Amino acid sequence: MSELLRQLEKDFPHAYTYTSKGNIWLRVIAYVDDLVLISKSPHELQAMLNTCQSWCEKSRVEINLEKTKIMIFNSRLQQTPDKPNHTWSITAQYLPRDHPQKTTTLKVVDSFKYLGVPIDKDLTMGPLHTLIRDNIQKANGKLQGLLRDLKSSRELHSSHHTTLGRASTSPKTIGLLWKSCVLVHATQYIRCPYAAKNNPNTAQQITTVYIRLLRPP
Repeated sequence: MSELLRQLEKDFPHAYTYTSKGNIWLRVIAYVDDLVLISKSPHELQAMLNTCQSWCEKSRVEINLEKTKIMIFNSRLQQTPDKPNHTWSITAQYLPRDHPQKTTTLKVVDSFKYLGVPIDKDLTMGPLHTLIRDNIQKANGKLQGLLRDLKSSRELHSSHHTTLGRASTSPKTIGLLWKSCVLVHATQYIRCPYAAKNNPNTAQQITTVYIRLLRPP
């Protein structure tokens, strides 16, 4: 993978941003075997796809076409009925020209989940907000069920009946359970929703919802 990254940086060098640690090249985001290609033009993105496919064929690596999608963040390039569509494809060089799987057109999507984080083309982070809210509600429901089980076990406990009756349901224990089971879902992606674009009310909306949902039992 490092060889491919060096090749992409060599072929597409004009994508640097300036940070306190120096210049950082931003054409590609890589995590293990997941790769995100970033381009300012449709034609350059296709060229980058061609470079990846060529390297994969030489390295005997296959691109997962089912998971490879295109998302357009630039509103001027986003596809509408009155605009011509851009298409991107993966072409297998080793297959005969008339092979039905020679060229695969990639699907353009409005949202995509990358490393568990749902991202939408307008960068509102709305899908992530919904995911976090749902996870909090599910975790809180499971915690309430656990506390009911602990309470029932304590009430049934006797010298002849040994269950979870000795488990503590003190406020401190409940607080620790709540932090580990519920609060973690609110803090896991906490920076992402607050980085929402073009929606100044998003931060306040998220804060309001989280305060309501994150009340410990």
